[in-house]
Amino acid sequence: MSLSEELTNHQIILVVSNKNKYIQNLQQILTEIDKISNKICYVTLNKPYNTILMNIKSLNIDANKFFFVDAISATVQTPEGVDNCSFVSSPTVLTDLSLAFSEALSNKECDNAVFDTISTLVVYQDINSVIKFVHNLITKIRVLNKKSIFVALKEDSEELIKDLNMFVDNVVEMNS
Repeated sequence: MSLSEELTNHQIILVVSNKNKYIQNLQQILTEIDKISNKICYVTLNKPYNTILMNIKSLNIDANKFFFVDAISATVQTPEGVDNCSFVSSPTVLTDLSLAFSEALSNKECDNAVFDTISTLVVYQDINSVIKFVHNLITKIRVLNKKSIFVALKEDSEELIKDLNMFVDNVVEMNS
């Protein structure tokens, strides 16, 4: 089953990628979610908004279909405000990240979301805090009747992946 079929058939998917295939798998995720989305909320936890924007454009995907929540740029410098991105001060501030995400789903008309990568949060928070945070996000997604892909790196987060299994609708391992 293709990733777009998975997302069509399931509301919330955890995509597990190997580190060495992460870039290729992320490109596939973006290409597939673009096919079935009107507006996509892209939460970036490890690369700045400008980098993600360039990657999306290089895939010939309409960047206007995206609203970004960037939790990494402000850790280096104060970003200039842009219409299609909400900047969060740091990936350590889970409350701000949750609020920015809720705002994007509720007021930016996003029908799908991509979290790139949820396993990055384990660098900043203990595993139990990350699990509670993701459970809260998933509850918001379900209540708002949206769809989402959470990306996790297998090598970084085997315990997180195991625990998130009970919250998501399906787990897809991408090894190609």
